[in-house]
Amino acid sequence: MVKYWQHTPPYFCSVNASTSSILLRNISTPFNGVNALVVGCLGVAYAIHADTRLLLDALGIFTVVLSNTLIAIVQEIRAHAALERIVVATLPPKTAIRVGDVLEIRRGSVLEADGSVLQAEGCEMDQSLLTGESAPFQISAGHHVHAGTVCVAGYARIEVTATGADTAAHKIEVLGRTINVSLSPLQRRVNKIFVVSFLAALLLAIVDVAFHFGTAFTSVDHIRRTATLVLGVIPEGLVFFSTITMTMGLVRIARHGVVVQRLSALEAFASVNTVCLDKTGTLTTNTVALERIVPIANTSERECRGLLGSYVCSFSGNEGSLAEAIRLATPNSTAFDVESAEPFSSERKRSSITTTSGVVYTLCAVPPSYAHVLAQHHVAHKRCLLFLADTQPLCVLVFHDPLRAESADTLQQFRDMGIQTTILTGDTESATADILQQLNASETPAYTRCTPEFKREFVAQLKSIAPVAMVGDGVNDLPALREATVGIALHNAAPATKLVADVVLEKSTFAAFPEMIGEGRATIRTILSVAKLFLAKNVVLTWHYIVVLCGFGAYPWTPRRGALLSVVTVALPSIYLAIHAPSRGKTPRFFVELFLFVASIGAACIVGASLAPMLVTAIPPDEAVLFATLGAMSAAFCLVDQMTLHQRAWAAALGVSTIILVAVFADVVGFVPFLAPVAAFYEIDTLTTPVPLALGAAAIGCMCSILMYTAYTLFHTRIVRT
Repeated sequence: MVKYWQHTPPYFCSVNASTSSILLRNISTPFNGVNALVVGCLGVAYAIHADTRLLLDALGIFTVVLSNTLIAIVQEIRAHAALERIVVATLPPKTAIRVGDVLEIRRGSVLEADGSVLQAEGCEMDQSLLTGESAPFQISAGHHVHAGTVCVAGYARIEVTATGADTAAHKIEVLGRTINVSLSPLQRRVNKIFVVSFLAALLLAIVDVAFHFGTAFTSVDHIRRTATLVLGVIPEGLVFFSTITMTMGLVRIARHGVVVQRLSALEAFASVNTVCLDKTGTLTTNTVALERIVPIANTSERECRGLLGSYVCSFSGNEGSLAEAIRLATPNSTAFDVESAEPFSSERKRSSITTTSGVVYTLCAVPPSYAHVLAQHHVAHKRCLLFLADTQPLCVLVFHDPLRAESADTLQQFRDMGIQTTILTGDTESATADILQQLNASETPAYTRCTPEFKREFVAQLKSIAPVAMVGDGVNDLPALREATVGIALHNAAPATKLVADVVLEKSTFAAFPEMIGEGRATIRTILSVAKLFLAKNVVLTWHYIVVLCGFGAYPWTPRRGALLSVVTVALPSIYLAIHAPSRGKTPRFFVELFLFVASIGAACIVGASLAPMLVTAIPPDEAVLFATLGAMSAAFCLVDQMTLHQRAWAAALGVSTIILVAVFADVVGFVPFLAPVAAFYEIDTLTTPVPLALGAAAIGCMCSILMYTAYTLFHTRIVRT
């Protein structure tokens, strides 16, 4: 299986991955490395200064790292176990067939090896899963047949010439097993945010040490301030909460019968501009149905239908899919009194029955001389057979591949969403044109008689321009599924095809496609919202650090107070957003929207933190800054993305309640003793601000966010329009 790497644990890695390898990957992450460095520095500083605050800071950081790592490990092990179950379920059963063995196949048999036909009696093979050709083909002695084809009529004896890895189906499968380690667009965006934030924190720390070299290693407050900056500016929880968001999206989409086998596939599907579809078994049901009977003599359709029913009942039942379609369309028929029967032959392209009364009924391919009849009835492009009594033509039978009930609606929804659809099929041009005409989608580009390699190369060419999805069910679709940005297999797909697909539609229906698009877009929007909150908090911590670096005021944040800020203004809102994923809009400019919002809310926090000490003078300046920042960030949570009124009300309630909780915490500690350790850990046990004044400072920050957000909305709308 493919390994997908990212900064935090790689999900759905090798099927044979051991628990030790999962532990190693999750422990040795860049985030844990940075945290280990900071904890080590704090430990050394504690050994030198014997200041308990440093030890508590190191302990707090270690606790957060340990909990995050354990959650990630458990999550990957569970995902790994789920993938193994899928793989085991889709593996073909082992077989003892060897080269040289002779197999006997009848209607319904699935050929398990490649072989050469020794004997055939009216045997037809369906190779749609292998080639995409919807019409079964007649085999005779000397023909070569392949594993994965299905006998739909007749009988044959086949000598095995290749098994296992030597079969044609396996060679096609190998084309689709190319290892793809590229990151998804969303993963690359998150990684860029991490790199930029880390470099910014490192640069500020170096500048601080350079300007205060004399006290940088001797002052405990200075050491704690630098640790707060490094840990606070790096968006450590961003990838973690991004994973929660994706997981919740997978849970929601699973309710619609969709199994996502790669975590980033949901996001990738939302970003595609083109969807390539196989026809046979994807747009159609991979069956044949009798569409209509066209009388061409002095017989009625009812008479023709009765004769046809008796005709197919007179055979043993191995006449193939077309005869089965006639049988289903003519129930309760009785067989002729048969004197002799001639099964269908691909050489003769006909079958016939001679009754005891001497009448010869024949079902055969329509000869070229009847082209004008087909054109007159507008069925020249369809699959047709001619039915005769003796030499007198009675009627033309018109067959079609039944469409999936949801195909037309799904194609229309794709058009409404601005997504281009392209048909890649191994079937004929006429059969494909007929299907598209039935779907009212004649303008849809279609490529017929496609080989597996052509499909793969075509998808690769599209992928070089923009993200592309491939939908299929046969082994012939496998290389294209693997090449695509996201590969989607139907539930009745070949086992190998389901194995390599990123998404499997368990209900084998198109109805889940729009929901997948919606959930994918919701995933991107939610992760964007979480990134907005993380970076807005980073801007606040960085700005306060720069102010202190320039010699103005005291730094109000410590490693543990910074953790409290992250919990209240980022972690809890992120969990809410991950669960509800309120917005399903497009995200055409991820970074533009991200940095415009961060700039506006960051400015709101800075302005609020500057105004609060001046307007609420009865409280210490650092506490005014703390509550103004909490108020500004809580308002940012309510404004971070589109929400319904109900969702925004719950978001506001969550933000206000956390601010009130922090404000009253110091007073409550005296009455609820067991809360004292928590208050001491987050260093809020020393707060002296009365609750009304604390809420007043928070209201100042909240109003600044609302004003700045209004300006951001106007500016962002103008940029998007241009």
